[in-house]
This record gives sequence, structure tokens and C-alpha cells, in this order.
Amino acid sequence: MLRILQGRATARAGCLAFHVSQDVADPNMLTVAERWATKEALAAHVRSADYKLLLAVIDTAAAPPEICFDTTDRIGGLEVIRTMRSGQSTEVAD
Repeated sequence: MLRILQGRATARAGCLAFHVSQDVADPNMLTVAERWATKEALAAHVRSADYKLLLAVIDTAAAPPEICFDTTDRIGGLEVIRTMRSGQSTEVAD
């Protein structure tokens, strides 16, 4: 599923990179790293049906996931997803 989502994401306008890697020490740990050209492109991706599928994949994890959004102006987690998926401004309150 992650390979399919990787291909679809990289085809989207504004996607600069989408990488999936497996931890060497813990093969059950996967990391998904994405880079987007603009906040708007990222927000459109987070609101997409493909991102909803990614969240469903994350929900199957045996342990609670660590989610981190690194932007040029702040670092966020689940609250960033909630804000972007709700259609609110891409500006996230601290």
C-alpha cells in the first residue's frame, strides 16, 4: 500500500519527495518522509483521499505512531493533520 501511495503522491503537483524506509534495528518500524514545495501543496495532499488511505495504514501499526511535521516556521503533529483536513487555514496555531 505504501508503494502505491508513494507513486501517487510523487505524481501530485508540489510533491518534491516521498520516501519509505525500514528501520535496520527494528524491521517493524517504518518511516514515511515527504517533502512538499509549498504549505498549500502539503495541505491539499493531507486533505486528499490518498492521505486518508495513508492514515488508515498508520492506524494498523502495532504501536502508536510518532507523527512530526517539520516546516520552515514550526513543527507540528496530529494537530496539523486535523487543521488541514478540516479545510481551515494552513496556518496552525502554536
